[in-house]
Amino acid sequence: MMDLLNVINTPILVTSAQGRLHFANAAAQERYQLPDDLELGSSSCTLVLTTRSGLPRVTSWDCQTDGNYTYWTEQTADPVHVASDTLLNTIAEGVVIHDHTGAIIMCNRSAERILGQNRDQILGRTPIDPDWQTVHPDGTPFPGEEHPAAVSLRTGDAQRQVPMGVHKPDGSLAWIMINATPVIEPGEAEPHSVVVSFAEITQVMLLEQRYRQYFEDHAAVKLLIDPETLAILDGNKAACSFYGYTHSELLALSIADINVLSPTRLKHRLDQARSKERTRFEFRHRLASGELRDVEVFSIPLAIDGRPVLHSIVHDISARRRVELALREAEERFRRVAETARDAIITSTQDGQIIFWNEAASDLFGYTEEEVLGKSISLIVPVARRAEHAAYMQRLSGKSDPDVRGHTIEVDARTKSGAAIPVEISLSSWHVNNSTFMTAIIRDLSTRREAEQQRIELALQREKAVMLASFIRDSSHEFRSPLAVIMTNSYMLRDDPDGAKRAHRLTQIDEAARSMSALIDSMLEIVELDQRELDRRAGVDLNSIVQMVVADLGPLAEEAGSSLTLETDSALPRIDGDPTRLFSALYHLVHNAVRFTAAGGTVRVQTACEDDTILFTVADTGPGIPEDIQPHIFDRFFRGDEAHTTRGFGLGLPIARQVIEMHGGSLTFASQPGRGSTFWVRLPY
Repeated sequence: MMDLLNVINTPILVTSAQGRLHFANAAAQERYQLPDDLELGSSSCTLVLTTRSGLPRVTSWDCQTDGNYTYWTEQTADPVHVASDTLLNTIAEGVVIHDHTGAIIMCNRSAERILGQNRDQILGRTPIDPDWQTVHPDGTPFPGEEHPAAVSLRTGDAQRQVPMGVHKPDGSLAWIMINATPVIEPGEAEPHSVVVSFAEITQVMLLEQRYRQYFEDHAAVKLLIDPETLAILDGNKAACSFYGYTHSELLALSIADINVLSPTRLKHRLDQARSKERTRFEFRHRLASGELRDVEVFSIPLAIDGRPVLHSIVHDISARRRVELALREAEERFRRVAETARDAIITSTQDGQIIFWNEAASDLFGYTEEEVLGKSISLIVPVARRAEHAAYMQRLSGKSDPDVRGHTIEVDARTKSGAAIPVEISLSSWHVNNSTFMTAIIRDLSTRREAEQQRIELALQREKAVMLASFIRDSSHEFRSPLAVIMTNSYMLRDDPDGAKRAHRLTQIDEAARSMSALIDSMLEIVELDQRELDRRAGVDLNSIVQMVVADLGPLAEEAGSSLTLETDSALPRIDGDPTRLFSALYHLVHNAVRFTAAGGTVRVQTACEDDTILFTVADTGPGIPEDIQPHIFDRFFRGDEAHTTRGFGLGLPIARQVIEMHGGSLTFASQPGRGSTFWVRLPY
């Protein structure tokens, strides 16, 4: 009997009828320093006992008696286990006893509840009974010969903390944690029975499965790292895909095998994350292919089974780094150009605070850069004009999106000496986040001859055009290199047998590559339109061009669940024009309509003759264009939202209008928010 009590995980004390301590099971001895003179009363009581760690613990105890002994069970610890049938039926943990053949000869009520079967259904069954339908945590079958009871009977060894899933008769799955202890009589070599206790852990397993699903299937790259040994304890599917390792290969590495920092510096960073001194880091990580990627890592400390672990989320910021580098280079180019420019260039905030002042501005106005930075632009405004200037700046500040692009004014300016000089000022505005800045290019009109002024202006415009073309071509080259890598890898990985997840990611890579390629094509098309004449041909059939546009975009409309229809005027006259450019212009207009028309909507394309012009119409039932952005939809790179979450690049409509106007035509539109938009192209013939 005492052997059975020692199997129970809950502290149990056995006293004589007089209350003197007679026996303490293994759980009680392990938890408490029990005094030899401990006496308990004859009913439920509360005791203050000292634990093995030296800390006091207030405990409550319930008792059951069989006439000779009283069994005291701690109520504040693990589920209660006792030896007698009466007490066995009061505990939450399931208990069954198998005889030497493996047949169940006893079970308590908790076992019936947990297994979903009554006593008659349980008694007599053996671990190898196939009707148990048991499974491992990974879902594979749990063979009967591996059941802890069968192993204990076969080997004579106790089995501890074995998880198992058991299908109940109603089809539900119960998860249990099993302990099996063989009972061997003195002098016997083999067990004559085995005591099996089990607790239901279904909720724990469900929580663990949810965690695993959240961790494994999360789109972000996730790693679990041991901050002491630097070992990678786990990585999700996204991590395996990003780094190019299988799961087993990844777990065989340490984070030092991936991070290019020295182990000493890397350990210091992990210590910062462990102490919560820092949570965000930027590193360079090495992929299985040897390629280096810039990454942003967020690490937070966790404790899993009492073990310190860093949960790290990794974001690839290589593309962002390239963009930042390009922006820095562009800024440096601008600064070099501005510093060497012969015109004064001044940039200020929207409220007039000077933030840039080039050398030519110092030569013109007499102030050094140090004297004016942070000061008001009114420094160079004549005293008599300052009130007018202040009112003008106030008007600009009141606009949510001041548009001063292309504004050129001739006014008097004031030098440091107080002298007034006539100047020509060209204004432009630009935006960073929610802030607006204005740049003024200022030209001294009093010291230049008209011919020289025209020559310099022409040279400046040519220089700007060359710089713009060079920048776009350079950007195109920089974009095409990663594009080639992305698209080549996409092609090579299409036959990789890694399942639907990899196929989905490949599709995303391919779509991103195609989107970037489309951006490059649009940028190059803008440059060519600015620098090249149309390739005009006589007798161009506009109906044929429109039909090709609709045929190309039909599948896109079908995929979006919208309807794309075409009505052509068969008597449409031919025109002189560039068919390639006309196709591009009409394609952009119809493509925009299809992209912004939701499922169930319609896009209607028509051609007709109207007076002395050919009329091309595209009408959609999309969301329409908000009134406040309608004046800007033909501006290059303009998009309706500052965050640029809207698809597209803001080049389609500018390209379309420029092509139409180069053919002597016009492009107009009408739109009502919520009711769609209509665009009209009129071309002379």
